[in-house]
Amino acid sequence: MNKPINAFVLRQSPSGIPQLEAISLPKNVIVNGWSTAKGLIEEDDFTKFKEILRKSHYTDKGRHRLGYAANTMWRFLKVMKPGDWVVVPSGGGKFYVAEICDGPPVYDKGENAMKADSAYRRPVRWLNDKQPLLRSAARSRLISRMRIRQTSANAKDLIDEIHDALVLASASDKPAKEDAQKLFANEVRRKMVEAALKEIQQGYMDERKFEGLIATVLKRAGASNVEIVPRQKDKGVDIKATFQIGGITPVEVGVQAKYYKGDVGQRAVDQLIAGLKGEELTTGWLVTSGEIPEELDSYLESAQIKEDLNLATVDGRQLAEMIIDFGLQDAV
Repeated sequence: MNKPINAFVLRQSPSGIPQLEAISLPKNVIVNGWSTAKGLIEEDDFTKFKEILRKSHYTDKGRHRLGYAANTMWRFLKVMKPGDWVVVPSGGGKFYVAEICDGPPVYDKGENAMKADSAYRRPVRWLNDKQPLLRSAARSRLISRMRIRQTSANAKDLIDEIHDALVLASASDKPAKEDAQKLFANEVRRKMVEAALKEIQQGYMDERKFEGLIATVLKRAGASNVEIVPRQKDKGVDIKATFQIGGITPVEVGVQAKYYKGDVGQRAVDQLIAGLKGEELTTGWLVTSGEIPEELDSYLESAQIKEDLNLATVDGRQLAEMIIDFGLQDAV
């Protein structure tokens, strides 16, 4: 299996309505929204491209939303190339991978496409015989990228992780030596993740120790200036950390830690949003030892658009995977 030059993550929910099973899979395409912004395929000047979107969707809305839409559509129409891989998150702990086919993007002016806000499309070939892959077989960095609350994201740095997930999914009963080694490594990693998750949920842990664990993992993930916010100054953000984007631009992230079993509710998202506003931050993570239900992901996506924020979630299993992948040594 040849690796591509580039890879992306792309949600198939234009206007917040899932279209993966209704359109993308059966028609062998990936779709994007902003369908009433006509002429984007033909426009190669980014300033004019952005102006088309402003006139059609953002005449009375903030610059951040317009910039987000313009960059998302530019990536979809101009940056993605034939041969690139596209990871498509799905419900039920699954995801799909598509390869962009030869040929330009298309604009479907049909009534159904406009109604579903899916006029902009790219022809693709769905890999793994159009069957989903399990997120549990993916590494934490890929899972984290799939949980970013954005329509799309670059994933060039995750090509090896995507390739390994595809190899594991397609391995036969008698895999080749290289594949067998990957299967062995994956099974060892899976058992280590299960052990780490059990320790997180049932071991020597409480709310404050959980915050300390998250801070340690953030350091191992490359964060600097990691600070656990004192309780008397807690506005809804428990930890603050700075990441360098592209090694140049610093982005401060506010983290809310929720230590308990079971599903996290909407109140946790509301608390995170309040904390971000209180700290004057625009990027936030909700990290829990429990689980993130699918309905909370939808609520988070709506809240992100409404509040003009960048939000992401990390559940207990994903945190355990980060511990295994990044390690905890020399981080305290």
